[in-house]
Amino acid sequence: MTEVRSTPRWWLPMLRAVPRAVAAALWTAVDTGRPPWRPRRRRWDRALLLVAVVYAFVIATTTSGSGEQRVSGGLFTLCAAPLLLGLVLALRRPLDGWRLSLLGLVLTGYVLPPPPAPAPVLEGWQWLLRCPVLLAAAWASARRVSVGVAVVSLVLVTVLGATTPWPVDLRLTLPIAYVGVLAPLVVGGSLGARWAPGGRWRPSRPGRRRRRPRAVRWPSGRGSPARCTTSSPTTCR
Repeated sequence: MTEVRSTPRWWLPMLRAVPRAVAAALWTAVDTGRPPWRPRRRRWDRALLLVAVVYAFVIATTTSGSGEQRVSGGLFTLCAAPLLLGLVLALRRPLDGWRLSLLGLVLTGYVLPPPPAPAPVLEGWQWLLRCPVLLAAAWASARRVSVGVAVVSLVLVTVLGATTPWPVDLRLTLPIAYVGVLAPLVVGGSLGARWAPGGRWRPSRPGRRRRRPRAVRWPSGRGSPARCTTSSPTTCR
């Protein structure tokens, strides 16, 4: 009898690696070391943190005070606080900031009253707070953790679009939401691939360059081979 060989399924290792990547992104992985975007000087580090706080405060005040928001300022602040704090926390601890922002997406998607139809999966102010966190998480994390961040973010966006009480048109807004999630992750992953573990920028290598041979320098001291080639009988003593 002839033995039938089954074709290798290349997608099985990838499918098995997804649960481990999701587990690493949600609770296993820990933020260690210094994020690559943090400056070495304390003055610039504090200035960067102040810029993030002002950025989050401006988005919160303009969104809660505009006519687009359907709720009072107190309820909006309660629901948007995880997103605001996650953005500030992502400067120091990117994964913890991303995990905290997940709670903010759930609260804003199910607690806030729905906007007028047709509504997007995530509003503009949510993307302004969410994209920097995704960029930081993919930049400072390993490749497996970045894959877990991408899978969890895409699943959460899909679940929010399908189950939220907002009048969401999935055919129109869900592909845009996928692009909004994957774009900062791809940019952050490319930046993280160029960053060496030692904290130094690792430039790309387009190709190998030929090195010129170094000039040989003969020693000029007494008894050197260069002096021994002369005809003088006293140089090699």
